[in-house]
Amino acid sequence: MLKSKAYSVEEIYDVLRDKSWALYAYNGAADALKAYLQLVRSYDDPLDAKRIYYLLCCFNQWNGESNEEERKFIEKIGVEINNTYQAFLDGDHSKAVFLKMLNYSYVQQDLVAYPIFSAAYEAIFQDDSCFRPWIKELPNSGELEYRLRQESNHVFIVAVSDFADQTTCKAVAKALTLLNKKVYFIDISIQIEVQHTVQLEETLAITLQNIEEEGLLTTLHPIELIQNGESLGSNIDYVIQHLNQNEFYNDHALLLSSGYLMDELCQTPLLQKQMGRLYNFQTDYYECVLTFGWCGDYLSYVSEIYGFSVKEAIMQPAKCKFSIVIPARNSATTLFHTIKTCLEQTYKGSYEIVVSDNSTGGNAEIYSLCKEINDPRIIYRKTPRDLQLCKSFEYAYLQAHGEYIFALGSDDGLLPWALETLDSVTKQYPEEEIIQWERGFYAWPGFNYGQQNQFIIPRAYKKGEYGCYYKSGASYIATVLKESQAMYTLPMMYINSCFKRSYFTTLWEKTGRLWDWACQDIYMGVISACIKPVILNLEYPLSIAGMSSASIGTKSNKGIVTDQEYMQILQETKADHNMGGFCRSYLEREIPLTSTDTWSLYCSLLRAMTIGVLSEQSLDGLFDWKQIYKKLASELDVRDVVFDKKIHEMRYTAMRKGEEFLCWFDQEIYYHCLSPRTIDNNRLEEMKQVKSYKKQKMPGGGIVLDASEYMVKNVYDAVKLFERIFHDNTFTI
Repeated sequence: MLKSKAYSVEEIYDVLRDKSWALYAYNGAADALKAYLQLVRSYDDPLDAKRIYYLLCCFNQWNGESNEEERKFIEKIGVEINNTYQAFLDGDHSKAVFLKMLNYSYVQQDLVAYPIFSAAYEAIFQDDSCFRPWIKELPNSGELEYRLRQESNHVFIVAVSDFADQTTCKAVAKALTLLNKKVYFIDISIQIEVQHTVQLEETLAITLQNIEEEGLLTTLHPIELIQNGESLGSNIDYVIQHLNQNEFYNDHALLLSSGYLMDELCQTPLLQKQMGRLYNFQTDYYECVLTFGWCGDYLSYVSEIYGFSVKEAIMQPAKCKFSIVIPARNSATTLFHTIKTCLEQTYKGSYEIVVSDNSTGGNAEIYSLCKEINDPRIIYRKTPRDLQLCKSFEYAYLQAHGEYIFALGSDDGLLPWALETLDSVTKQYPEEEIIQWERGFYAWPGFNYGQQNQFIIPRAYKKGEYGCYYKSGASYIATVLKESQAMYTLPMMYINSCFKRSYFTTLWEKTGRLWDWACQDIYMGVISACIKPVILNLEYPLSIAGMSSASIGTKSNKGIVTDQEYMQILQETKADHNMGGFCRSYLEREIPLTSTDTWSLYCSLLRAMTIGVLSEQSLDGLFDWKQIYKKLASELDVRDVVFDKKIHEMRYTAMRKGEEFLCWFDQEIYYHCLSPRTIDNNRLEEMKQVKSYKKQKMPGGGIVLDASEYMVKNVYDAVKLFERIFHDNTFTI
């Protein structure tokens, strides 16, 4: 295949991409890198071959397996990079030096410095032929690209970790000024010996008194206190906080630093709510190169993504009582029935249905559907670009004008009394920012094989008896830690709960963010439970959670069993994560990335710790790591085309927990997962046809039905069936 002219190098890369995980030594990891190297050499790309060889050398050195030739190659590249960058800093801005900087930053895989040098090179020499376009497809590369190419006043902070990256950081800062960008350069800390205790905050004045100004470049020197030969810490977090509060034109900046420093800064109490990493962790041995993140005011940061003032949007007064928000994507067929359930409400007051269209590839079916229905209550909005799931929801919520807001998926349904009930409850409890309710369940035809047509009413209800009660945030957290499946009962602001408009501000003030994660529902449930002492609940049904074959949650819980499906996901990810894409924090990397709901739950808890709304000190006490790993491993599908990557990242994270835990993981999970097994596809297909549920009554008066037996074909029909059962005390199964 390597020499076949039927494939382009990009196509072969896409087939191989992410199928292995070169974090540490395991059988086959180095071989995968060698295969990439052979592939690139066969396509006569010496620069890319040099990059892959450098990666292989670093990989071997990191794992203590490098030979003399590889060590000399790494050393040689380091010397050449330093010399080239120094020549640039000394005033040589020739084309030859720029090309060397481009080539060396590419070989070193410094994929933050590379596009900056490229943008400066293009601006000076009017030549864009040298840039490797695949770099623009990396997660959040659009964040950097946008700020480099726009003429508006974007601010950059470049922070030096140590002497090893000082020259690189200076060269990057200089290149940014050539692009007419305002740059705050935070140099290596100046060490000051102290004999008695000094508060780091008090040293900020020294840093500010010694600022150096040179055109668009402002250099600041942090202070590190030393006592008896030991460091008491640096004031760099105070320096950045000062910049956040006093110096930025538009209340935020892009911060560039090594991955190590970025994680360190994100952990500081001063900055944990004022910054977030945007460039994904690659490997431990590449954390020394530059990464980037947003810094300052989150609302200002996302305003750049959406193209309007987010702060103004959340502060504007309500224009109607309720907003039903439906973020939709390529889902016009199911959305039609969801909208019908929203339009047929018994409530006579003011409400709107915000349909936020995040469809791909110019798909205009949702727009056409809204135009065809032609109801003034429907507000159609198109996202400014392809957005990752959580940002799609965030954008949609920001379009809402209601005093109370909640979201449905485009295959869910709203029971006809929902808004009327909420109107009554909100009048009785006007101060509550979150109201949660119970929901039914409906599996659309074709969903999850044997689960299709499943219909659930959770309990018996009496009309008008809402069963209002309070549940503490702490009890939600305790419940999901005891049983992960309880995550679906969290107050998710989606299907099962609404929030008052003032909650935008509460969320921002408590977390420094809005919907800033990978998934919108489980994460928001965790965060809301962390920041709200109590949450008002109704023992009353207001909605039906519909699950169709197009449901995003369903896809995330399944393995990817074909290369075609994997390629489609890669293409969507390239577009969705180009701006505002999710990036794991330092704590979230303690959990292997499996992308299932279970992963979402535990990562959400870790994100809550990252931003300081859940105590990080309770980490080991709260988490039963062995049970978590067993659960995550049980959800892996050996047929998944990225199974190798997932199991080896799982082993990598297990290794970080110590030798004893790694030994347990190997014996209980790893060796078993790697054991060869035969997959009987015929048997699997037979099992898919078997109904996975049975008609029954449940404790508390709930029921499970096969909805197809009642002529139900969609969620609108399911709502009508729920309504019939709700009002018919004689209904039997």
